This record gives sequence, structure tokens and C-alpha cells, in this order.
Amino acid sequence: MPKKLRCAFQNSSLFMVAVLIGIAICEVMARLVAPISLVTFPVLYNGEITYEPNQRQRYVSPEWDYEISINADGFRDNVLLQDLPPKSAVFVGDSFIEGYGLPLEDTVVKKLERILASKGRGGVIYNAGHNNTSPNNYSSVWENYFSKRSEIESVLVGFFIGNDLLEGIKQGHLDRGKVRDYESVRWTNSVRYFLSEHSVLYNLINYTLKANRSAHAACRTMGFCGAAHPDDIYLRENVAPLLRPTIERMREFAEAVRRSKQRMLVVLIPTKDQISDDGWNAIRAYYAYRKPERFYANDAIVAAFRANCIPVLDLTGPFLERQRAREPSLYFQSDGHWSAAGTEFAAHLIADVLASPEQACASYQSSHGAIRGDGLSSDWQHKSGN
Repeated sequence: MPKKLRCAFQNSSLFMVAVLIGIAICEVMARLVAPISLVTFPVLYNGEITYEPNQRQRYVSPEWDYEISINADGFRDNVLLQDLPPKSAVFVGDSFIEGYGLPLEDTVVKKLERILASKGRGGVIYNAGHNNTSPNNYSSVWENYFSKRSEIESVLVGFFIGNDLLEGIKQGHLDRGKVRDYESVRWTNSVRYFLSEHSVLYNLINYTLKANRSAHAACRTMGFCGAAHPDDIYLRENVAPLLRPTIERMREFAEAVRRSKQRMLVVLIPTKDQISDDGWNAIRAYYAYRKPERFYANDAIVAAFRANCIPVLDLTGPFLERQRAREPSLYFQSDGHWSAAGTEFAAHLIADVLASPEQACASYQSSHGAIRGDGLSSDWQHKSGN
């Protein structure tokens, strides 16, 4: 090997060793600050429609510390599918339904189950939520695991306005038995899974980045950060093209549920920034001279659902009113997911609709601008400010 090339190789090797030593020192220092690994993106996927069965993992952050358990069927529930009693329901959705940041008993699914049980309604509300998924995933989970189960009477769908709008009818299109979106197979995801489970330093940096919208955008572009903030759902020109493919997919889903003699209810979940006035002010500052619209996406998708006879409960209005009443926060401080207070409030709203399904059906069949599924007049958003 030529002398210059050997010298360059040695210098590069020394540099890499120095970088690795520096990272190791920073990791040790981070562990002194946060001795327990702050898991933010756990390794749960196995590439199939459910999580890998029989997993147990601890979730720790400054705001929570709990264990997540995946049962033998690959779901985060304490009941096996073979043990489902009659008059049960399944709740599909993403991390809001799975219960990110919460023990199982505090998820919206299990709180809803207890509320309905207290009203004399039997059966299980089954937790079929999967973190970081989309309506294509929800329908695939239902089709493969619940569509032919006579015990299932109702299908509840958590639709998060922040990231459930589809860019195309084929986005995240699933072969039978598949659950993950197309982005989930990227090699950077595997790296993130590993680092989030094993590196406190990585997670502390991740938390810091999530608090800074611009820095997080740069990190996400490189593929090393997940979605901390919804992408441009506050700009009408970005939302409008997504409505048709989203509604087409959801209509297919709803029609399949009806053919299976089951009932369906979509629960529309707003973003934290829509519900928090401080959060919305930050959004307006972030977009500067552009014109973000606080509730355009919510109102547009709800109107489209109702026009296509898809039953929907819009949580936006009740959540906004409750948050402004200075009740206990419905969201975590450092995260956009529901707190225990948020799941409690949502569960009661859903239970009220499930207790009177005929009324819910009448509301979604009415024209947009009459009574919303949440009982609020459609002009509430004009009074809430932009």
C-alpha cells in the first residue's frame, strides 16, 4: 500500500475511533442523567399483519413508565381472539388506539370497555391498534382477523387527522397478511428501532429535536426521525388532493364491514396543535406568511364521510371546549398523544354514541352544517378562532 494511502487510512481510522469514543462517553453521561433507556420507537413489527406475538417491553420517558405486552395473537390486548365473548367490538387505529404512553388499562379501548360494562353492555372492546399505521392497515387488520368473527358486532376506527389522509389509493397498499406502510421497510427504520431501544443518548436527542420543528424537519429528511408533527394538514391546497383517495379507501372499508353484518363507527381524532391554543399559535408562527386553517381538514373529511354514509364521531369540538375549560390536560406535555385524562374523555364520548346508534346514524346522514356527530352546531369552528 502506498505511503500516502496508508497514512490517510490510519488517520481516518483514528478519527473514527475518536468519534466512537466520544459517542460512548456521551452515552455514559446521558445514562447518568437518565439511567433507564427512554424507549420512543420500540421494536414490535415482525413484517406481518400483527405485532410479533408474546412480546414484553418497557416504555420509559419523563412522563410515563409502563410495560407493553403483546399477546399470542399479536395484539396489545389481555384477551385472546379464541376467547372473545359475544357482542364484542374491535377498535382499529394507530398509536392513539394502541395507547402510546399509557398502560393497557388506561387506553381509550379498555376505558370504553369498562364504561359500557357499567351500563350493562357485555362483550370485549378489543385493542387492535398498531403504532405508525394508516387506514390501509386498519382495514387489513379487520379483514384478516375480525371480518368473519360472529362475536364482533361493531368495528370502531380511530382516524387521526394528523397522518391518516392518504396520498393515493395505493399508498401503503397491503398484500394479504401485511400491515406496514411502504416507508416502514426502509433501512433507516431498522436503525431507529435499534437505537431507540438501546441508546439513551439517541432518545434524548430525539426528544430535543421533536421540540424544534425546523430541526426535526431536517432530521426527518435524513431518515433518522419519525413524524413529530403532522405534515401540512393545515394548508388547504395540500389537504384537498388527499380527500378523494382517503374517502375511496374508507368507503371500501365501510362497505366491507356492512357486508359482514357488522356496524362501523369512525372516530375522528384531532391533533394536539388544533386543540391547544398555544400550539395553534406556534403553527401560525411556523407557517409565517402562508395561511394555515385550523380545522379545514377535519371539517372536510367529516363532510366527506357523511356524504358517503360513513358514520363518524368528530372529537374536535368537545376536545377543544374541554381543553379551554382548563381541565386536566388531555395530552402529554412533551408528546402529541392523549394522556389518561384524554382517553377517559374520549371513551365517554364514544360510549354515548354507541349507546344510541340510531341517533348517530341520523346525524351522519344529515347535511354538513346541521348537527355534528358530537352534538355541536357546525359553526363552532368559526367561533373558536383561526
